[in-house]
Amino acid sequence: MKKSFFVGIFILMLLPLAFASLQVKQLDEGQVMVVGMDQPAIFNLEIRNTGGAGDFKFLNLIGFSMEPQEYIHLDAGETKQIQFKIYPRERLDYLGYYALDYLVKDRYDVEQASGELRFKIVELQTALSVGAQA
Repeated sequence: MKKSFFVGIFILMLLPLAFASLQVKQLDEGQVMVVGMDQPAIFNLEIRNTGGAGDFKFLNLIGFSMEPQEYIHLDAGETKQIQFKIYPRERLDYLGYYALDYLVKDRYDVEQASGELRFKIVELQTALSVGAQA
């Protein structure tokens, strides 16, 4: 009796995993984040749901603010393109190329995808001097 109860609970815990599976693809490269400005690095992403319908949200563990912050609904087999924004953190003291790890979770807090977005972090003076040379 106890064994069948625990098997049932285990199956219920795994159920959300069987219904959703995502593939996230970055469609562009060369994004830049300028320190000292409140402007985001902007990415064009393609999200493909190879599982069942669900609502999904992007998260990171480093403290960068991201948009969209709300859940994105994808039907089974649906592919959607979104504009994804990453805003600079306060007191960001890193310059150069950066790879931000992200997670995509469903409403049950089950991880459905993970990956990284690469961008360059530059100071305002560097961005202005590069723009002036162009």
